[in-house]
Amino acid sequence: MSVLSRPYFHNEQAAFDFVEGIIWANGPVCPHCGGFEKITVIKPNPEKRVRFGLKKCGQCKGQFTVRMGTIFEESKLPMTKWLQAIFLMTASKKGVSAHQLHRTLEVTYKTAWFMSHRIREAMRAGDLAPFGQGGGMVVDHLDAAKVAEILTANIAKEARLMTDEARFYMPVGREFADHKSVAHARGEYVREGDVTIHTNTVEGFYSVFKRGMKGANQHASRKHLHGYAAEFDFRYSNRVAVGVDDTARAVKALQGVVGKRLTYQRTNERPEGVQA
Repeated sequence: MSVLSRPYFHNEQAAFDFVEGIIWANGPVCPHCGGFEKITVIKPNPEKRVRFGLKKCGQCKGQFTVRMGTIFEESKLPMTKWLQAIFLMTASKKGVSAHQLHRTLEVTYKTAWFMSHRIREAMRAGDLAPFGQGGGMVVDHLDAAKVAEILTANIAKEARLMTDEARFYMPVGREFADHKSVAHARGEYVREGDVTIHTNTVEGFYSVFKRGMKGANQHASRKHLHGYAAEFDFRYSNRVAVGVDDTARAVKALQGVVGKRLTYQRTNERPEGVQA
């Protein structure tokens, strides 16, 4: 049986049950007041607008669903479509374009683009802020001073720095606990006698990242680059080689949807991508 034949990809109630089981592992919690002791289920009324997963808090009397406070909030898309999109984006090693989501899920391109950025936000660890805001992480030219600025701002002084033989790493390397390099020009990729000295991991990640950006996401702007980097980082850090299969990876992405709501408004109102 195919993974995609699972009920939560096709049945809306099953989709809500699945998401609730992940986000509310210990039972539903009211997003209005934080109450959890007197939560009741409001059954869908077929004669009116059916709202799956609707609940009422006995403390504040507020109504809510598991969508509130997540990337799903105020979305009119069925939860089944969201789960399909999350699985496709987390299972595809080099990513899935918004155009591919648009065709596969049979939604508009605008909707697919918005979904993909919300899902990337769910994948983001929380410490990868938009590039170019304060830290100047997108650069057109690298020199020793710029490399030193980036490395000292993002790496602990206690770390062992592993690089290739590029000279601009040498001055900043003295600021860390240790600095070792491999000479690719001489055909060295792992230091003989010490297999911990290599740059294979970072090169493996960027090999996948560059191929994915060129093959699937061909028109990424600077202001969204942090989202694409977070997406590839998430998949690479949760890959099969470290014991995380496609289903477990999708579940882990779902665990990150809380508090990650994005809103996109007109440019004359607020900057695009500002978190609500």
